[in-house]
Amino acid sequence: NRSDIIWHAVTPGSSAHKDELMRKTKKGGASTVPSNVLSAIVWQVASGLRYLHSECHRCHRDIKPQNILVNFQGLVKIADFGVASTELESTVADMSTFCGTVHYMAPERLKGNSYSYPSDVWALGVTLYELTTGSPPFSGKEGFFDLLNNISNNPVPEVLPSPTVPDTLVDLIDCMLDKDSSKRVSASQILKHSFISSAGAASSKNGGWGGRAATVFSEETAAGHVESWLKAVAPT
Repeated sequence: NRSDIIWHAVTPGSSAHKDELMRKTKKGGASTVPSNVLSAIVWQVASGLRYLHSECHRCHRDIKPQNILVNFQGLVKIADFGVASTELESTVADMSTFCGTVHYMAPERLKGNSYSYPSDVWALGVTLYELTTGSPPFSGKEGFFDLLNNISNNPVPEVLPSPTVPDTLVDLIDCMLDKDSSKRVSASQILKHSFISSAGAASSKNGGWGGRAATVFSEETAAGHVESWLKAVAPT
């Protein structure tokens, strides 16, 4: 089920309640995450990564669905900084270490190469791919080393546009999952991508948001889209 794979529902002052939200989501019968909700989720996570990369000069190194938290007000937060790197200038060796979760690791990490902020973008791209299609892009049917080989050496399986998967979403996934880390989009570029801006523009036309087109999202309006969807699929 595409809508029950990433959520840890966090109510104010409480710990995560993933299983409860999963049960409610399945009970709600949802089988997909609408593209406007995906754009709101990506905007919030990419905003956090932009700050982490540009202001804190840190790489999270373990972006994955289980580390993306959402509360019933629609606010999305990045969690678990236990393997996040410190200042890049002083941790070149640390940035080459093998930690994180394999399904979401970038090819350059699995090959033992040095890596940086683009590896976080790759992990978010895998998460977005999973939300869009229902499963990660790579699997290891023959075991762990088969998975490593697939991620490192095989092309990313194509996501095809459909009535529920716009061309702009497909393009963003492609940009985030470029095997060449030097060509991968940055967190700042994700925030300016047409998938994000088109979702904001459509919301403004529908009267759902009133923000300026240049801003597209604010935390309040992005959270509003996620909150509305959660109420529909997992009413409290």
